[in-house]
Amino acid sequence: MAWHPVRQRLRARLSAAVAVAALASLPAMRSPAAAERTQRHGVVAAGIAVDVPAGMTAKVEAAAAPASGQWLAQATLSVAGSELVRVEVYANPRAQSAGGWVAAAWQELARQTLLRPVEAGVPRWKGLRGDVAASPQSHARTVVFIAAGERLVHVACAVPNAVAQGHCNAVVAGLAKAGAP
Repeated sequence: MAWHPVRQRLRARLSAAVAVAALASLPAMRSPAAAERTQRHGVVAAGIAVDVPAGMTAKVEAAAAPASGQWLAQATLSVAGSELVRVEVYANPRAQSAGGWVAAAWQELARQTLLRPVEAGVPRWKGLRGDVAASPQSHARTVVFIAAGERLVHVACAVPNAVAQGHCNAVVAGLAKAGAP
């Protein structure tokens, strides 16, 4: 299927933005000043570090008494009060893969959305990524499911435009393990 010229330019710009975001998130490539900026603009949710792109605000919520295999915490990233990225962190006591988790807990979404393999975060965790089409009730969304050792991570991004997609890509590329699980 041939790409429309406007889509080709948009895809090239997004690819460049993702490559820059991915390179900026690698610890070995950061200057001390860049590391300080990331620390000031990052949050931790249940042992998963989430980079917060410039211009976004973050809110972290955690479960009071999480049960094994349950939701532990989430980081919600917003611009001007509108939620664009949500990073949900779950316990992974059975060491499930991203595919196993989606098959067990996200069957409806898996039936409706083409999920493709992806490597996410600084450690290059294995995961699945898909794009959910816009509906009359909501913007298009990008969803990412990641198996991060003792954690399962679900990233949901509202992507009404290329800037929001760039924020989503930067957050996914910058995920990392933080502290003890």
